[in-house]
Amino acid sequence: MSTYNFDKQEYSQDIQIDCFMLSEMEESFLHPLPRMTGMYEIFFFTKGKGRIKLDSETISFKEGTIVFLPPGRWRQWIRYSDDVDAYILIFEEAFISDYFHDQLFLYRFHYFYNEASPSYLNCAQYERAECGHVLQKIMNEIHHIGIDSQHYLRSLLYHLLILLNRKYKRDFNVTLELLNDSQSTVFKQLLEERIRSLVHVKDYADEMGISRTQINQIAKRSFGKNAGSIIKERRIAEAKRMILFTNKDIAQIADELNYSEASNFNRTFKTVTGITPAKFRQKNSN
Repeated sequence: MSTYNFDKQEYSQDIQIDCFMLSEMEESFLHPLPRMTGMYEIFFFTKGKGRIKLDSETISFKEGTIVFLPPGRWRQWIRYSDDVDAYILIFEEAFISDYFHDQLFLYRFHYFYNEASPSYLNCAQYERAECGHVLQKIMNEIHHIGIDSQHYLRSLLYHLLILLNRKYKRDFNVTLELLNDSQSTVFKQLLEERIRSLVHVKDYADEMGISRTQINQIAKRSFGKNAGSIIKERRIAEAKRMILFTNKDIAQIADELNYSEASNFNRTFKTVTGITPAKFRQKNSN
């Protein structure tokens, strides 16, 4: 299984962003085998319909659907119509986070690294037109790079990310404002980047320099659940990726996720998903 990375040889160090049409890509881009993304990808579907799998989440898309993929996520084309097309926006984290001197910057948007809500939006016609207008500007600027293009492209990307974040919050009734909540954002980052090594609520509290009571308050504020439930669900989400996209056996996966025994992993997995890890693998095998 391969990883789809940003081609740094094709772009200057200052321009780590691109936007193009799906119809311009080689046919292999739509290959049904799963591929991991090594960068941020956003698909804005403009024509056609079909289904795409992101990790273990299968999304039905149509004209107006927007799909979000942060690095480390697996995508797999399940089915699509012959006329399918989309804007594809790709960028490296450093292109935007370094500019704001904020390594948590992209964790502040609700549609990236969110296990609690879907990884997509469906847009009305006027919203599609608004996004399309910004995407066309990005494409035009990339085709006519000037001395100040990196700044203009960052401003366009930032504008688009904020527009999408506002819509995501409205559509999914999200009340938390991550753009101004650093503690919730740090917790979200740790859940994503340290999920295999940080196992218990105390591990996260110690890493953040706060008490168990405080981290539970953050979890309630961020996800509407206590920290223990959030950590358990995120660990199971990581387990699903490993079951689906590696050849490791169940005992190996349990060990890498720091479960004390494979039996404990099996029991927890079944409690969260309703089936055992082995049956989950069998059910989702191609």
